[in-house]
Amino acid sequence: LVPRLYRELDPGSYLGSLRCPVFFLHGAYDDLIPPRESLELHRQIPNSYVLISPFLTHTHPYDKELAFRQKAQAVFKTVVFCRQFARVMR
Repeated sequence: LVPRLYRELDPGSYLGSLRCPVFFLHGAYDDLIPPRESLELHRQIPNSYVLISPFLTHTHPYDKELAFRQKAQAVFKTVVFCRQFARVMR
């Protein structure tokens, strides 16, 4: 049952036919679904955008201390992602 259900839920055959912009937000340290899942979908979907951020989590608050440089890079990437989103939504 489970393998059949997963096949039915797999969007793989439809990814190339998407015509609307798709935005992925994913936690860099997500302990439930690895960020590579969103990166792989982003790779397969034309006109998609992805943000992998250390500020996002999936199941519980993330308590890893980030260096200033990591925080600055994450903020910059978030601003760029939000700008892309705003441009598409015009």
